[in-house]
Amino acid sequence: MSGEDAPAHRPQQAADSRRLALRAPGTTEILSQSGPGSQVWVQLWSGIGSSVVAALATTPFDVVKTRMQVAPDVNIPRGCVLPAAGLSGVDKSVLRACCILHPQSGLVCMEAGATGALHANAPDLRATVQRPKAYKTMLTIARSEGMPALWRGTGSNIASCIPSVGVYLTIYEQLKARISQYSNSPQMAPLVSGSVARAVSVIGTAPLELMRTQVMAQTSAQGRPLSGVGVLARAVARDGWRSLWRGTVATLYRDVPFSALYWVVAEEARTRLASSWGARRDALSVNLVAGLVAGASAAVTTHPFDVIKTRAQVEGAVAGASFGNRAQGTLAALKNLLDKEGWAALYGGIGPRVLKVGPSCAIVLASFEFFRSVAGAH
Repeated sequence: MSGEDAPAHRPQQAADSRRLALRAPGTTEILSQSGPGSQVWVQLWSGIGSSVVAALATTPFDVVKTRMQVAPDVNIPRGCVLPAAGLSGVDKSVLRACCILHPQSGLVCMEAGATGALHANAPDLRATVQRPKAYKTMLTIARSEGMPALWRGTGSNIASCIPSVGVYLTIYEQLKARISQYSNSPQMAPLVSGSVARAVSVIGTAPLELMRTQVMAQTSAQGRPLSGVGVLARAVARDGWRSLWRGTVATLYRDVPFSALYWVVAEEARTRLASSWGARRDALSVNLVAGLVAGASAAVTTHPFDVIKTRAQVEGAVAGASFGNRAQGTLAALKNLLDKEGWAALYGGIGPRVLKVGPSCAIVLASFEFFRSVAGAH
């Protein structure tokens, strides 16, 4: 190559170097031969496709999780409904359970034949109360409402996931690519990008999340279930437009840490698995395992806020769902739940949520990379 030919090739060499740098592990290509605008659309449509696949596959777990979180906490002992005049014949252990578990019942728990209130040291029976189990909840729904009820809210789920996941993944990929150019820390880009992308997505799609949760919480015993549009119309008619963002703060408490933790674990897992297995970071098996591990870990960590979010969104909208938390802040509601119902209530429905979130994250991550590779090839 002559000295005169070299300058003519330098612009092309610089462009090639930039593309190679942006394809390096831990970063995302934001420029392609068609330009950055085309790449954004590829990411957006890939996110939409992956969200639909995940919603169809995991809706039953979401329905079971929602029902468990809004179900009555305990089975009230029969003695608790006796009139005060008939308490003399009730076993004292039943009275203790009534007083401890249901102080709001207004019962006067008295020793048999005594004139003073019962002050005997009674064990806190909250830890021994049988809470609804995931498989029993699923069987109950299937038997009493039919198998299709397990997919109730699928349309609302998809309507919520399409803008939520599509916008979320696109923002995440764009931010991660840019932050990676200025930060040497491999955790900084996924941590910041995941947090910001999720916050924007949660606030922008809060009404759709409210619609999805309330539709899934409905049971056939309450009459004909409302559609997603009907749920939103009822919420606006009862409490105004601002009610469509009910539970948003609790969702942010849940989703922003979830997203930050998820992407840090997922990106690290992808790198380690690819190196260990001798595979590409965008390989199907790598993304499935990384998404499953990261999603399950983040779901367990942030589950108490999911309980508060669900209860806030169904309060007053579903028969029997009255928790007295509407006027409370998220942290106050969390403390109130812990005080009244114990630690077990903070993890109500955690089984089906992990079974839903883990595979969902695996499907989203794997299918997102698949759709993006297919779209990028054309």
